[in-house]
Amino acid sequence: MKRLAGILSAVFVTALVFTGCGGGGGGGSSTPADTTPPDILYTIPVADAKYVDINQEIVLIFSEAMDSSTINTTNYYMSGGAFGAVSYNPTTHIATLTPSSSMSWATTYTVTITADVADSAGNTLSGGYSWSFRSEPDTYAPIVSSVNPANGATGISTNITSITATFNESLAGSTITNSTFTVSGLTGTVSYNNSTYTATFTPSSQLLYGQAYTAALSTAVTDTAGNPLASTYQWTFTSEVDVTPPTVTLVNPISGAAGVARGATITAVFSEDMTASTINTTTFTVSGIAGSVSYDAPSNKATFTPSGLMPYNTMLKATITTGAQDLYGNAIASAYV
Repeated sequence: MKRLAGILSAVFVTALVFTGCGGGGGGGSSTPADTTPPDILYTIPVADAKYVDINQEIVLIFSEAMDSSTINTTNYYMSGGAFGAVSYNPTTHIATLTPSSSMSWATTYTVTITADVADSAGNTLSGGYSWSFRSEPDTYAPIVSSVNPANGATGISTNITSITATFNESLAGSTITNSTFTVSGLTGTVSYNNSTYTATFTPSSQLLYGQAYTAALSTAVTDTAGNPLASTYQWTFTSEVDVTPPTVTLVNPISGAAGVARGATITAVFSEDMTASTINTTTFTVSGIAGSVSYDAPSNKATFTPSGLMPYNTMLKATITTGAQDLYGNAIASAYV
């Protein structure tokens, strides 16, 4: 920056020397009219420059004071037409074009100043002027700018439909796959939206309650220039805790049933997965009948099998106590009879 300031200062002083020197004539003579077209002393970037910063302002230094109304986006622009804001400093004779956004990587740009630009005397720039330069190539690793759920988040819904990571730049979509974007303990589908730079993992099943999950993006993920993530990116979150008591949703025989076969089994289906060890002859009983109890996890069904034939024409009472618990320790709210 000091070197640039020195160059600008030297150029400006030179311009003043040349424009300030007049003849030593007598006092009676009139100053001749200015008919000399303005010239361009220096540009930044210089013509044919390489590796120009993608956020570089474009600077052009004139040899004399200019008519600022002629220095505008119509007469001073980059390839593709008007490209950002144009300003002019009458003291330094510097016209600056400030890009409205970063330039593309490794791209050749052409800057044009047209012949309609004029000095303060109305003399136009002879033939106009244009020059080209090339922006720097992208050698920077992409960065994860945000994730959802956030790192360390707790109480995440078990019904979450998407886990996302947003980057600071466009990625090579083909590198966002099920092998480069994973979540521990889950399977799912992976997609990428280039408009938002967002990679999405969609779980194929509900999360478990109270479970810690780790999402990871591997270094096989690259941007469009082929630059990989600097290192594997990981973040963790924990799903919500289940505090909902299980319920009995179906029984057989139904309450009040008559004519039940003496050798029938008695079953109860729960609303969710239960802890099998809590489904036993203490928590599932039939009045006056001995028997065994089993639990089938896939169907959430508890079965009481009498040790012998049930008595004739007798009203029996089946009971499931509050000792029956789901996988997260929640007991049924009250005994089911």
